[in-house]
Amino acid sequence: MPAGPGQLSGILLASHLTLQSAIEVNLSQECVRLPPAIAVPAITFEGDANGAPHPEPSAYAGKYQHRLIEGGTGHNLPQEAPQAFAQAIVDVDGF
Repeated sequence: MPAGPGQLSGILLASHLTLQSAIEVNLSQECVRLPPAIAVPAITFEGDANGAPHPEPSAYAGKYQHRLIEGGTGHNLPQEAPQAFAQAIVDVDGF
């Protein structure tokens, strides 16, 4: 016999709690590892109209610079800000 709406929500809740418990166990056992630091020279960009996050400066072990590109630039910087993108390539080569 198929599960009714009340039974289904109980099953989903139980599954969620089981998953949450598994995550908590993994965290308590320190199974979560941080990604390695980025060791190569890097210039990161962010367009002022872009909502996507970028890594914190502490993620970079090598020479690092972050540039905010203004003027309504989104996430496709090579196409939306080709001069700034090309300049960054030249600049990072000198790091």
